[in-house]
This record gives sequence, structure tokens and C-alpha cells, in this order.
Amino acid sequence: ITDARASDRDWLKIYYYLRFLVSTIWVALAFTVAKAMPPLAAVMLVAYPAWDALANYLDASRSGGLTRWRRSYWSGMEPQPAISRRRARLVRRREIAVILEPARRWRRASKSLEVR
Repeated sequence: ITDARASDRDWLKIYYYLRFLVSTIWVALAFTVAKAMPPLAAVMLVAYPAWDALANYLDASRSGGLTRWRRSYWSGMEPQPAISRRRARLVRRREIAVILEPARRWRRASKSLEVR
């Protein structure tokens, strides 16, 4: 493994552990302290999405997502060549297929278990 890949792997480990830690602390506070203190609950309801947005921004900037996927970042404000649009359609189809595959498998399995 090259140094760049090892560095990326280490960054992702730290990133996901940090997100897990913040989420765990947030849930613990929500179920204990925030019940008795509504102002704290209000701050927590704003702070967590802000933290989540910041964490996503850091991940995207670290992984190059802000430059690679600039078109989606700007909601399609800049024109792209037809080949890129075609590639994007194919990627979306593959992503949708991956998302729907468990449901398809479940449907096939449940049909095989139907009583006729």
C-alpha cells in the first residue's frame, strides 16, 4: 500500500471514529441532560446538523469531492459535454440498481416461499 493510500485510510479511520464519538455523546446528552434543560435541547438540535455539515465538508474537501463533483455542488449551473451527462446517467443507474438489489432479492425469496 502506498503512503497516500495509507494516509487516506488513516484519515477515514479518524474521521469515522470522531463522527461516532460525537454522535454517541449527542445521544447520551439528549437522553439525559437535555430532557431537563429545554434550552440545551434547542442548542443541540441546531448544533448537531451544523457539526454534520462541517464533517461532510471536511470529508469532501479531503477526498477531493468538492472538485470532482463540482457540477452536483453547484446544482448543474455550468454546462457539461454530452459524454459527461451520459456517464452521469450510467452512474446513477448503477447506484439505483445497487440500492434496489436487496429489495429485488427479498421479492424473489418471498415469491419462492408463497403458498400456492
